[in-house]
Amino acid sequence: MVTGIDISEAMLVKAREKAARENLCINFCCADANELPFEDETFDAAVSLSALEFSSDLKKTLLDIYRVLKPGGRMVIGLIGGGSAWSRYYEKKAKKDPESVFRHAHFRTLDELIAAMPGKNVQGKAVLFIPPDFNFEDREKALELEREAQRQGREDGGFICALSYKHLK
Repeated sequence: MVTGIDISEAMLVKAREKAARENLCINFCCADANELPFEDETFDAAVSLSALEFSSDLKKTLLDIYRVLKPGGRMVIGLIGGGSAWSRYYEKKAKKDPESVFRHAHFRTLDELIAAMPGKNVQGKAVLFIPPDFNFEDREKALELEREAQRQGREDGGFICALSYKHLK
């Protein structure tokens, strides 16, 4: 069984509608990722994509996610990368629009994400080096920019991701 959470009931309504359209069986609940309403060692895996930017205490949030993982479970966290063209884009949007959800975002670097990840065998990667104003119709140019950034070992990608495993007992 897949379980999805969001602190926003409005977002859960959208998620339920999308799951129904796709004929997916997902259990949704309204919850705060800092205080997950699940027993210890409930899940085989936990995935969070572009959500924990809104956690003011990333380490605390990740520890609670880790708590609900079964031993040997995996945690995958993806965030908008701090210090990237994309985080600057969202920061500018937030300054222009007082209603923007990004006014509450905390953009972290890959190093910050990796340092906050509990567990073992922590790995991380940065991608999306194409700026927000890029002409996305030029696929070959986009791929070349990504390949070049990877060759250079850049970590300032617009999307960062980290993986860790929960220790076996």
